[in-house]
This record gives sequence, C-alpha cells and structure tokens, in this order.
Amino acid sequence: MAVANIPPGEEIEVEIQFQQVVALSNGVFSLRFPMVVGPRYIPGRPLMADSDVGTIQFSGTGWAMDTDRVPDASRITPPVASDRQQNPVRLMVELAAGFPVSRLESLYHGITVEDKERDVKVLHFDGSVKADRDFVLEWEAAQQYHPHAALFSEKHGGDTYLLMMLSPPTLDLTGQAPPREVVFVLDTSGSMAGPSIVQAREALILAISRLSEHDRFNVIEFNSDSRRLFDHAEAADAEHRKKAIRFVSSLKAEGGTEIARALDLALDGRKNHERIRQVMFLTDGSVGNEKELLAMIASRLGDSRLFTVGIGSAPNSYFMSRAAGMGRGSYTYIGKTSEVEEKMARLFQKLEHPAITDIAVKNSSGKSLLGYPNPIADLYAGEPLVVSLKIPEGNEQEVLSISGHLGLDLWQEQVDLQKLAERPGIATLWARKKIRSLMDSLALGAMEEDVRREVLNTALAHHLVSRYTSLVAVEKEVSRPPEEDLRQSALRSNLPHGWQAQKIFGGTAKTATPAQLQIVIGAFLLLIAFLFLFWGRRQRA
Repeated sequence: MAVANIPPGEEIEVEIQFQQVVALSNGVFSLRFPMVVGPRYIPGRPLMADSDVGTIQFSGTGWAMDTDRVPDASRITPPVASDRQQNPVRLMVELAAGFPVSRLESLYHGITVEDKERDVKVLHFDGSVKADRDFVLEWEAAQQYHPHAALFSEKHGGDTYLLMMLSPPTLDLTGQAPPREVVFVLDTSGSMAGPSIVQAREALILAISRLSEHDRFNVIEFNSDSRRLFDHAEAADAEHRKKAIRFVSSLKAEGGTEIARALDLALDGRKNHERIRQVMFLTDGSVGNEKELLAMIASRLGDSRLFTVGIGSAPNSYFMSRAAGMGRGSYTYIGKTSEVEEKMARLFQKLEHPAITDIAVKNSSGKSLLGYPNPIADLYAGEPLVVSLKIPEGNEQEVLSISGHLGLDLWQEQVDLQKLAERPGIATLWARKKIRSLMDSLALGAMEEDVRREVLNTALAHHLVSRYTSLVAVEKEVSRPPEEDLRQSALRSNLPHGWQAQKIFGGTAKTATPAQLQIVIGAFLLLIAFLFLFWGRRQRA
C-alpha cells in the first residue's frame, strides 16, 4: 500500500475490510493474522536498467536488487528496522462464535478477555505490542455443542454461490496404516537459525520415530545446496531410523534457501506409485521466487502429496499454503517449540490413515462443477474440507453429488440445495478463490493476457483488489503545492522474533541475499572505477 501527500506531523488513517474463512481442524477453530514480513532469499542474476552504463535495476524501495528469477525483489524486501523501532500494533477482537466456547487462547501474545453478551467475547492486547510475530487465536466449542457440516449460500448477479464444508466419514484410526513412502525435506538455511532449527529438528525426529516398519523413507536437507541421506528410499526399520535421527540431530542452520534443488530431489513426477507417497516440507519459506517454485511443484508432483510445515515466528504463508494446495496436501504452522509434539502428532495421525481422494462435485445430470480449491484437496480424518462452488442461474433446485475414493472403495454423499443457509460474503469468497486459482495458473504456463482478462472480469464484478485492479482514493483538496518536492520513504519491518540478523545479513552465506554474487558485482564495479580513474590521469598526463 502506498499513501501520498502526508504533511509533516500529520496523521493518515486507512481502513481496510477483508473476509477470511476460519480454519477448523480436529474441533479447533483458528485465526492467524500476519504482522511481520521476514527477509527473503533472492536468487538469480541482477537485472540491468536500459542505460549506457547498465545500472542495476531497483523498481521499489527494498534492500534487494531485481533479478531474472525475482523481477520484483526490490518491492518485496522492505528495509529491516533497528532494535529501537517497534512498529507498535494494537489489536482488538470481537469473537461471535455462535456457540459456548470452552477454550479461547492467544498462542503467542498476552490478551485480556471480556464477556460482551451471550456467546460474544471481546479480547485485546494490554497496550501495544512489537510487530515481530504473527497473532494466532484458537477456540473450541463446549463439549455439548459440536459443530456440524454446513452449507451456506448467497445470490449475486442471478447466480447462486455455495460455501460447503465436507466432513469425512468416521475412519478406524486404531488399525494398521497402509504402507507409505515418506520423504522429509528440512530447511537448514540461515533464516532458520535459533529457535526455528530447534523446532524443525524436534519435529522431524518425532516424525521419523513414528514411522512403521512397513514404510519406506528418505531425508533431504537443503540450504545453498541439497543432499539426500540415502540414495533412494529405505525401509523404516530400527537401524535406518536410528541413522536418520543422528543425521537430523547434527544439522545446523546456515547458507541460502535454494528450495528448487530440494524440490527436484523430493518430487519425481511419477504417477501410479506402489505406495502412498507423501512429501513433508519443513521450512520458513523465506524466498522471493514463489512463482518459479510453484511451477516446479505442478510439473513434478505426479501422484505425490505435498505437506508443508511452517516453522518460526513469521513463515511465508503465501508460498507455504499455495504449495500445499497445489500439492493436494495441507499446511501446518508451528510458532514455538512447545507446539511441536501436539501439532506434529495431529499431522501424523492424518497422514498415517487413508484419505478420500479424487473428490468431485457433480450436478443432477452428472456434470462436474468447478470448485475451489482446484483441484479439490483430499479429505482426511478430523479435518473438514471447505469448497466454494458456483451454481448458474436456473439450477438452484438440483441435488449435488460429492464422490471420491476411500482406499479402493467409492465414497459418495448427496447435498440438497433446498436446505441452504443464507450468508453474505459467500460470492466474494468464491471470487477471491477463483482469482487466486487464475494467478496460480500463470506459474503453470497460462497466457497472461487470458488470465488478466478473466481476473478483471471477476474482480470488477465482485469489487475486489487484484494484481490488475486497485482501490484508489483521490484527494480533492490541494494540500501540496506543485513546486514542493515529495520525499519517499519505506516503512521498515521488524526482524521476526527468534531470527538472528548475523545469520541472514552477515558473512557470505545469506538467506536474504545472493551475497557472493553481490560481492563479485561490487568488486567488478570498483575495478571499473579504478580503470576510469587511471585512464583519466593518463589522459591528463
């Protein structure tokens, strides 16, 4: 966001509204509000501006130069604040859960909770807090008020939009899990130094120890380079598990974040694997080349499933959630070491048991409806799946059929569109998901002009901000004479809690920048300057 014409000493107030679906997993509702952007790893060669001297290009105010792999690097790398700057944040939440709440907890910030009215609670920070970690709120329904599967609708422009929450059938979680091939990928770059690498090692050791002897597995670690523990997936017997745990325990955090090399090792592009193949990716995702990486996931996924685990106080949720969605998996966030055992246990229980796959939604005539996310993700025990759908005008009387595969068996459920609960905002959520899917398709080779046209049509019809549409406020009163100059300034971002600046910006192996390349460029420019100086002196002589 950019705000112009702010006079010295004056205040500008900006109000933004947005809608978001609350996450629900194993009966726990959660809401995450990001409050800081961590420095990102910027790979690639610097772009040169069109000039006689070929100056390095900066299109924004960030600390990184634009590169061929991250052309907007200078726009996504805000300058980092000193320890003295706090970027204070005040926050107040009015929670209308719709049912009595048995547990309400802010995971990473102290809060005060007050009862406002029946089933409505107000919570707020005590004063302001430093914006160096994300705010996460969790709550659970009282035992006698279990939430049930829901179907909401809204009419917009003659069409009917649906938000459908699918609950999985009851599965036997006590039986033996089917044999799997599990590939664990661990980020050991500089941004993972400190609490993050401790959390990641503990999570991975716990994962390895839970493997069944019927499983096969491998471990990949990456920073500026990548390496596999085994040449190929090995049996998860006691000897191989012990070797893997020793390997993981010895890992340290340093270097860059070259995720592409790790993905190349983890994803083989094959389909029809003999076993269920799951790739678990543990990282903070602090990269700027998301588009390149998403394209790689789409081309090499095959029938594998990719599960991302965000580590640290401020992981790159944009990349982590998109990667999991494209990989037909899920995203788990771990913000502190004490959460590792509980959250990883939930994830393992889900991965160790059969999922309903190849989910499709069809109308009465058997025609598949386009839903978002697209493709629709798998359905796991204990974790409902939320799907947005659009029913064209005149088809509101239909019965929808939802089908998939539970192991080798066909699973099917009917949904009657006559039993709809009207809620505002459903059409907007559908439009946002469609725009997100369209933008993701650019990474898969879609023509940008076609995508731009579709995004424009959708965004304008639903009044949404996108890459091609913006909200612009025009000041009618002249507050700055034309002859007065503007001074541009970028708001500095805090370093995320637990990150170590020397591991990111110090030395020659950096997560935030391709440091060795910049040193070479700097030396080259100094050499050119020296030659010009030497040549000038000779000319004068």
